[in-house]
Amino acid sequence: MRMGKKVLKRTAGWALRVQPDRQRLINRLHMKGYCDRKGFPISISWLSFLETHIIIQKFNSVAEGMANYYCNFTSNNNMLSRWLYIIRWSCIKPLAQKFNTNVKGILKKFGNSNDPTSTRLQTSYYCEVKSSNNKIKVYKKTWYLLTGAEIINKVSKTRAI
Repeated sequence: MRMGKKVLKRTAGWALRVQPDRQRLINRLHMKGYCDRKGFPISISWLSFLETHIIIQKFNSVAEGMANYYCNFTSNNNMLSRWLYIIRWSCIKPLAQKFNTNVKGILKKFGNSNDPTSTRLQTSYYCEVKSSNNKIKVYKKTWYLLTGAEIINKVSKTRAI
């Protein structure tokens, strides 16, 4: 007894397993415009007017935030893969709309040229800066649309620390 209260301790039984409600989360993704009622990813058309790297950054942050939040509630992180799939393909579809092509064309354009089977998208921007002594320096920044496995690994590593 601590401070007049009785403390109960579980000595036997099954371990408690908590999981988020799948359909409720799909309904929330539907309300946000990432998928239809059945969970099929759809394009968010107004995003096609933004720069490519901004679209990729937005979807990476949404996916990482969702994985970071729900990682504690899932005993198996592969449960997150369905929701991350919806978010990822909701990013690829506005890119296809932006460049007036289909999903296959986006995967070919932004995919890894060394590995044509890879679905990891990347985009790079170059910036040339001319200094006062007329030397030109080129800076490069690359953005990647992370895959579901990469996001889960990233979140798991930060949880372990």
